Amino acid sequence: MRARQLASTLVVSLVGVVLNAGCENADPTAASPLEQTRAPLAAVVDLPFALSLVGHANPDFSQGPCNVRNVESGTGIALHLGAVEWSSEEAVSFCVDPADPGLGQVSGAVVITAANGDQLHGTYETVVHADFAANTLSATGSYVITGGTGRFANAGGAGTLSVTGSLLPPFDVAGRFTGTVSW
Repeated sequence: MRARQLASTLVVSLVGVVLNAGCENADPTAASPLEQTRAPLAAVVDLPFALSLVGHANPDFSQGPCNVRNVESGTGIALHLGAVEWSSEEAVSFCVDPADPGLGQVSGAVVITAANGDQLHGTYETVVHADFAANTLSATGSYVITGGTGRFANAGGAGTLSVTGSLLPPFDVAGRFTGTVSW
C-alpha cells in the first residue's frame, strides 16, 4: 500500500514539474513552443482554369436600337470542377461605332455551378462582332473570378474568353474560358 501511495505521489509531482517547466520567466502572452513550430498555412495557389461551354442565349431587343439585354445558360466541363452548369446576364451596346453596326461591347456576370452546388462567380468584358449576313457572332475578352459559395467563397482568378453564337433562335452559344483560378 505504501509503495502505491509513493508511486502516485511521484506521478503527481512529475506532472507538476512538466506543466511548470520553463514558466518561471515566461511571457504569458507569448506563443507556446507548439504554436511556434506550426507550419504556416499554405499560400493561395493559382491553378490553371479552363471551361468549355455550350448553351443558349435569350436576348431582349426591347431596350432600344443600340442596347440588348441577354440571359444565357447551359452546361460545360471545367478543369478542377468537372461537369458544370453556367448562367450569365449581360448588357450589350451596339452603338460603339456608327460605321460598324455589328460591333458591340459586352459587360456581364457569370455563375458557374459545380455538381455539388458550390458556385464560382465572375464578371467579364468582351467585344462582340455580329455578322448579320451570316447570322453569327463572335466575342473575345477577359474575365475576373470574384468569389463564390461553398469551397469557392474566397475564389479569385482571371483570364480570357472567346464565344461564338447564332443570331437565329434558339440562339446557340459555345465558348471557352482560359486562365487561372484559386480558392
